[in-house]
Amino acid sequence: MESIIMKFKVDRSENNETVKFLIPDLENSSVNITDSNTKDIENLFNLIFQEVIKSKKLIEFELDDSNNDLFNEVANDIVMQINSEIKNAESDFEKIIELDNA
Repeated sequence: MESIIMKFKVDRSENNETVKFLIPDLENSSVNITDSNTKDIENLFNLIFQEVIKSKKLIEFELDDSNNDLFNEVANDIVMQINSEIKNAESDFEKIIELDNA
């Protein structure tokens, strides 16, 4: 499958009280990593699933963050993990798309 690249940004409030991961190309989705609620993550994975099925292309995230801090390292790890999960699910996505077209 082809891939599309989406930017994965880190938005820090003053004093890093609130830190969010932003994905502007995916319905401006955000994940608040300073909150223990997992709903943001669930929504992100649902949006990824829907976008891959709709576009028939895998998503590859690229970190767009120039800070060299802990949040950058965490974001980088998450981007690598999400990209790996998407790539590992490629055959499953292909099957779902095939069934969706039947």
